[in-house]
Amino acid sequence: MNEPNIDGHFTFQDWYNLPDVVRTELYDGKIRMMSIPTPMHQMVSLKLTLQIGAFLGGNTYHFFHAPIGVKLFPDRDVVVSPDALVISDIEKIGEKVILGAPDIVIEIMAPSDMNYETTEKLGLYLKSGVREYWIVCLEAKMVIVYILRNSEYSVRIHALSSGDTEIRTGILPELRINLLDVFGV
Repeated sequence: MNEPNIDGHFTFQDWYNLPDVVRTELYDGKIRMMSIPTPMHQMVSLKLTLQIGAFLGGNTYHFFHAPIGVKLFPDRDVVVSPDALVISDIEKIGEKVILGAPDIVIEIMAPSDMNYETTEKLGLYLKSGVREYWIVCLEAKMVIVYILRNSEYSVRIHALSSGDTEIRTGILPELRINLLDVFGV
């Protein structure tokens, strides 16, 4: 397999034609290679998938987990690959990607990605209208939840060190995520 030339200028169509085995994101013409998830990342991802998936069974919302591409804007070459997402609009489900902003995006952050997740991606998700953006911090055993209100994000931090054991979402108020289970405590 030929590795993609990450130094060129890429369009959505270029990204779309990459081999499926290559996990990448596209940000205004630049390809960003994604790191391979660690075992802890995978365990946390699975636990979130099981809790959210069980809750959404029979619900009008749809849950997806990585690897999945999301083309956030119709007129920009931006494709992100979050660890998990929830959408309510079935029309956003494309052949190979989700088309448009999900309702909830969940990113499990590697320490090396902190700046990217909390600045660039945060800005993209805000501009595209993602209603909730969760950043799961493995080392700190916390989840930062950005909630979109009046075109701005408010922030809630759920940390085991602060005694928090549950996450609730504004979009799905009945959903309760057990942090003790997620972080294996």
